Amino acid sequence: MKNYFLFPAWFKLVGWCLAIPGLVLGALYVIWDYNIPFLVVPGAEIGVVEYVTNELAVFMTVLGLLFIGFSKQIIEDELVANMRLNALQWAVFTYLLCYLFTLITADEILSIFKIEEYRSELNILLPLLLFNLRFYYLLKIKPDIFITDKIKLFSHRPYLVLGRVLALLGFSFIGYIVITDQLFSMDGTYQKLGVLTMLLGLFLWVFAKRREEDEGTAQLRLNALQASFYLHYLIILIGTATIFSLSYLLFLVLVQFTLLLLNMIILEAFLFKASLQLRAADKSLQNEEKSMDKHNSISVGKEPWS
Repeated sequence: MKNYFLFPAWFKLVGWCLAIPGLVLGALYVIWDYNIPFLVVPGAEIGVVEYVTNELAVFMTVLGLLFIGFSKQIIEDELVANMRLNALQWAVFTYLLCYLFTLITADEILSIFKIEEYRSELNILLPLLLFNLRFYYLLKIKPDIFITDKIKLFSHRPYLVLGRVLALLGFSFIGYIVITDQLFSMDGTYQKLGVLTMLLGLFLWVFAKRREEDEGTAQLRLNALQASFYLHYLIILIGTATIFSLSYLLFLVLVQFTLLLLNMIILEAFLFKASLQLRAADKSLQNEEKSMDKHNSISVGKEPWS
């Protein structure tokens, strides 16, 4: 297994230089409502300006954590690749549990330490934070844990089919309430149920075994997870740099679902491409065998030259 889509090793230092100030700035904004005085953009109304300190903190933290987690190590071997795959899967799984907790838990509990007010920002940063913590924990503290350990996945049956059914049901329900303009009029419980169904379905869909789960499939999983992380946070970085005010809050709510969705799409695309390549290789091999058989039959049919 190899690691693709990695930044050069020196990007890690750049990541620390971005992530630490970003986290500090975000903490100042959340705890003391601090805003950088000169960092403003025109507001929705004439003569009104809005601070973008929060957006800057998110941008710096996301970019820094990406560089820290996806920069090459001094030795990039199969063991490190296995650790990175495990850390990515563990981060997505833990993030989903935390997200479901914030989705189901009453707002009164989430209001502690302003969790409710900044829930979207926390959900955006959590996968990257968890991935980095898990990856460097395995790399520095438990480096030998994966010599014999294998990646944990759900069994092929019934979880793959169940995940696809739940995901399609969730998408259908959410699409229905959006098309029928019931997004804000429908009871929030039904909306949460639709989101819960969709997320659980996507999670099972992505992390259920395929019929043939081998080293090649593990490589595709790693590539798909890394690519989905990159695309997910690229969308966040672009949105953070270009969208402000209430539109930015709506943007943060929407992109909370893109990580699993992108992972599912990219993984299925990689698996489909691999299956096409395998079929093409099998067909080429069959043609070569037929050609060899035909050549041998012609050679046998010839009379020896005298």
